Amino acid sequence: MVLELTRQGEIRAEEGNLVEALREGLSCDDDHPIFVPATTYFRDGQRHTIHLMEGYAFAATGLPEGNYYELERESPYVRQVLSSNGSGRLPVLQVIGDSHVAELRRQLVSAVAQDIADGMEVLITQGRYRGLSGEVVGSEGDKAFVHIQLRSFQVIRTVPKAFLEPAETGDGS
Repeated sequence: MVLELTRQGEIRAEEGNLVEALREGLSCDDDHPIFVPATTYFRDGQRHTIHLMEGYAFAATGLPEGNYYELERESPYVRQVLSSNGSGRLPVLQVIGDSHVAELRRQLVSAVAQDIADGMEVLITQGRYRGLSGEVVGSEGDKAFVHIQLRSFQVIRTVPKAFLEPAETGDGS
């Protein structure tokens, strides 16, 4: 489902808590896919937000249609659930394919990767070092050199920037 956001919804997206609010409004569990094509992180004490499609979010199908329309009526974060007139002038919810959402996710990861800079604290999201965090100590092209420090072990590893996301510093998270 394509959800058009209100200004309050856009603010929640930048704060990083819109997905939880939409799940609550849809009365669905944490496994129900919802994607907001934006990400926010903090660097040098400043908040940075990357938007691919400002003002929109996407929720997977599979819930009763009434849940989506109730979200439109009751949520201060959703302006409308996009729909068109079907046969008999009944509304038909607009959906986009999983492949389009997956492409948006890839574009967002790529946009974040371009913003990875030396000195940035990062979380490794994919690959052999997934789940570890470290500091970028250098980069070359689409790869970053990440200093990973555990209790009794330190190492610098080369990691594709697309596998990194800025770690929240606690300055505003």
